[in-house]
Amino acid sequence: IFEEAEEGVLDYLLTLPVSRRQFIVGRALGGAVRAMIYIIPMFTIVAFLERFSNPLSLAAALVDLFLLAFGITGLSITVAVSVRSANRFDVVLALLELAIARASTALYPIAYMPTYVAALAPFSPVSFAADSTRAALIGLSLDLPAITGLVAFVVIFLGLGAAFYFRRLEGGVYA
Repeated sequence: IFEEAEEGVLDYLLTLPVSRRQFIVGRALGGAVRAMIYIIPMFTIVAFLERFSNPLSLAAALVDLFLLAFGITGLSITVAVSVRSANRFDVVLALLELAIARASTALYPIAYMPTYVAALAPFSPVSFAADSTRAALIGLSLDLPAITGLVAFVVIFLGLGAAFYFRRLEGGVYA
């Protein structure tokens, strides 16, 4: 986003015959697809080693991971248009991702977390994705509250990212 604004690419992109809403959704989908391309090889290896063979549970797990990637991309867009420099963006995003990942049930059982982290962990989008993926792969069921949390994460940050991005574009920040 920063490089596009500096190099004038954003001006060109905004002249294309797509709405700004489609532009934001396309950018977020592109980030989510790129993330899925990175994780699918490791996911395949783990699924093979753990002998997960039910195609529906594998598909459900991949949908969970895609929703997480889509939401993280929306969060990244929100941070990118809220912060004025690329260096600050890198620092803020790294801190947010560290907090979201560490305060989740993906890495640590909630029983072994400090109480202040354990209070936040059930609401982490990474926890939603981890719990829902575990339920799909091991329990062969859908964790609807976790899926709902992931969808809410996507909607909130994609909406915030779009709103902030539109405001910055209309305000002439990138002109």
